[in-house]
Amino acid sequence: MEYQLDATLCGVPDGGTIDPEMHQMNFVKMLDELSAFKNIEVFFDSGRKADEKSYVWLENKVYKGFGYIQSGAEPDEETLLANLTLRQSSITTENIIKKLQETAPPSHTFQNKKPRQLPGLDTSNLIQHQLSYSSSGIA
Repeated sequence: MEYQLDATLCGVPDGGTIDPEMHQMNFVKMLDELSAFKNIEVFFDSGRKADEKSYVWLENKVYKGFGYIQSGAEPDEETLLANLTLRQSSITTENIIKKLQETAPPSHTFQNKKPRQLPGLDTSNLIQHQLSYSSSGIA
């Protein structure tokens, strides 16, 4: 096991145990490493007007939003982020994106960059939840 987590603290019965403090340190290390990676996929389509194009933004295969840029604009990450309208994923958007991914590869990809903090995404809550879960002894 790469991170040496206590399986019982992760909800897996009879999975072996390690010291809860070591489990917590390993859990935080795992979160840090996983949050350091992001894979952005951008799918372009026609815009609302002839001189623009629309795009859909996915981070690690999850829908984050959409935007519009001028047809001649360079589709670099900064330009796309500046024009991105953040949205929550839903069953409807997931179905649309699944069909989009089946019909064409992404128009642009950006990889291996530190993720930006999105509104409502706070890993400290997840860490705190894991801390309280671990210290309560619930398996």
